[in-house]
Amino acid sequence: MMTTIKTFGVHLLRLMMALMILASGAGLALLFGERESRALDQVSSPQAMTLPAAQVQRLTASSSSGQMMAAAVASSGASSELFFTADGGHTWLSMGSLPAAQISALALAPDGNSALAAAGNRLFRADFAAQTWRELPLAWADVQASQAQITSLAVDRLAMARASDQARDLAVFIGSTEGLFYWQGDALTGPGRGLPAGTAVAQVHVTNANEALIFAGASRGLFVLDRELADPTGDQGDRWLRISSVSAPVHAVVETDGVLLAATGSNGLYRSLDRGRSWQNLSGALGLQPGVILDVTALAADPAEPGVVYAATGFWVGSSQMHFAPGRVFISMDSGSRWQPMPGPNGQPLQLTARVTALIPAVDTPLSVRAVTDQGMLSLTLDDAEALLSQLADGDPAAQAWAALGLGILGDPRATEPLLTHLAGDNAQVGFAAARALGRLGDAAALPSLLAFQVSADEMVRVRATLALDLLHTRAAAPTLPQVAAVN
Repeated sequence: MMTTIKTFGVHLLRLMMALMILASGAGLALLFGERESRALDQVSSPQAMTLPAAQVQRLTASSSSGQMMAAAVASSGASSELFFTADGGHTWLSMGSLPAAQISALALAPDGNSALAAAGNRLFRADFAAQTWRELPLAWADVQASQAQITSLAVDRLAMARASDQARDLAVFIGSTEGLFYWQGDALTGPGRGLPAGTAVAQVHVTNANEALIFAGASRGLFVLDRELADPTGDQGDRWLRISSVSAPVHAVVETDGVLLAATGSNGLYRSLDRGRSWQNLSGALGLQPGVILDVTALAADPAEPGVVYAATGFWVGSSQMHFAPGRVFISMDSGSRWQPMPGPNGQPLQLTARVTALIPAVDTPLSVRAVTDQGMLSLTLDDAEALLSQLADGDPAAQAWAALGLGILGDPRATEPLLTHLAGDNAQVGFAAARALGRLGDAAALPSLLAFQVSADEMVRVRATLALDLLHTRAAAPTLPQVAAVN
């Protein structure tokens, strides 16, 4: 899908690394084969650099740290370059390259010492301590899936937590075009019972809050594996259950700020607020019209901004013969409660001209996403602070809450005073959005007012002020935060 994308050279910035992932200064040597030691590529010395945004084809992030990994098309077009960050995307470290032009999936291990990358039906593992990439032996013939292409990787955190030797016992769910498989201890096996054999799996997701809860988005719908539930049959082994309320092929499953979302090919977008127990359809918020079929072609959660999600849409129209019409790219800043089309260069909602196959959040630019199509890559950004300030002043409560969130993420200090006004206002939705925005904004000028609000006669104002101060404390935004603890 990236073959037509114009590649750019990597612009290296020679900076002093603030945080190194390795104790030594040596680069990562890329090795091929489980027992071979032939170097394919080696970085002579780690360097901080900017991420080559126009080339990035995959991005993954840790749910519990600032670690992220990205794969980009190499300048030669014959291999893929890999990049790692341990500080949320501020500085990136080159990790060498893999002998494949397209990387189909990435995953970071929870221990912070391992990473995985898939290309076609091949799986590679990085060992940060050993400074190597190695290809893991996948015996596809043993699971009758010789033509499988890997589509998704999800590290089994529960198995990793129980393992005594994590290098040997690395465990991972592997979604593929020919089913869902499991790799551990050099053995490739089936996924367990309940998921029909040969079902194409687009994405596997291990939930952040509960490592025993795993979802699989597949051609036959959405499936869940809950290891905390006893098997009603009394048999051993994992048992996958189909979620009947999501009645369409599922392209993607993402999680943001404790909320799960699932993109389907023929019934729009679903959301769960209770860790997958129940699901609600959100298609009306994404421009669904009577008589057409809504296809959410791509879905991505921003790894740097909890609550920010992007979705690309298209429509299937026609009676005797269906054809696809591209839609828009939407953004939500509140975990899917409200959606807005991303603007184009003229500030108006951008109408797509091609199907979006992937969305890659830009971790270096707030409220920005890259949309991958077969015509190239589009960069879209929601950065009109003036419009958000106007909306905060004159919009309805839902629009004001949305504007508050956006201004907090953009970091515009002009929003501080109006946000403080809304925090102490009567509307709860706007008040809490203002509190979150002030915490995200990190403006120390807001501290005196927030401290004063903590002794307000209005209990809800006190709660909102405490929320904002807690967020400020988390971000270490002001030197007077010990005073906050004293007041609390």
